[in-house]
Amino acid sequence: MTQTNTIPVFFHIPKSAGTYVRSANMWICRANKKKGVGIYSYQLILKDNSLVLFGTTTDDKISKTNAGNTRIKKNPWAIKCEYRFILDLIKSNNFRLLSIQINPITNDSSEAFQLAESICQLIKKEPFYYTILRDPFDRIQSLYNYLKGENSKHEKTHASIKADTLNNYILSSQMEDSWIIRNLTGLPHTKAIDDNAYHQAVEKLEPFKIGKITSVNDTLVSVFQENVDKNIK
Repeated sequence: MTQTNTIPVFFHIPKSAGTYVRSANMWICRANKKKGVGIYSYQLILKDNSLVLFGTTTDDKISKTNAGNTRIKKNPWAIKCEYRFILDLIKSNNFRLLSIQINPITNDSSEAFQLAESICQLIKKEPFYYTILRDPFDRIQSLYNYLKGENSKHEKTHASIKADTLNNYILSSQMEDSWIIRNLTGLPHTKAIDDNAYHQAVEKLEPFKIGKITSVNDTLVSVFQENVDKNIK
């Protein structure tokens, strides 16, 4: 086995390859799966974010018998759980963590980053942060169509955009200025983005590997080859 001292942690910018990266993480689990080993993703729901842990387990009972855990119907390997369950899971040595994904729900991802680092410390590894950027106009157009459509019914922000056209949305007060600056710094929408907030966000992104959605596969191959323990060649 090829071992590393890092765990890939993906920071998901909405409408920027999040679902694709999640599928890639599950593929990594399958590629590292041995006979008699199950693959799972555990979704920890926080106040402002969700944290998804991807890995393999040698004890399927872990996923089926714990009270308070809920299987996600669309994915039989995905389970919503509480932080205490995650701690017990890792301490049991029956779960092999391969990667983490941070999915911001509202405006501050600091709690999710702190938990990701705590979880990595438990297994004596360092987080390796990466994210995917998308053309700003393409992302806003995708976000508008998504939140106005039926596919976002499960989201807290479903139907939150009041404008009846994309052009009116862009011209409205609801149009976001910089989602990533506000999310990384926790700056509320009641305050304007200033130079200090910008520099804080740049500093937080400094250790990140940053890829583009147009070359997402190249980024994922690089991240996984360098930062995931492998049973595969």
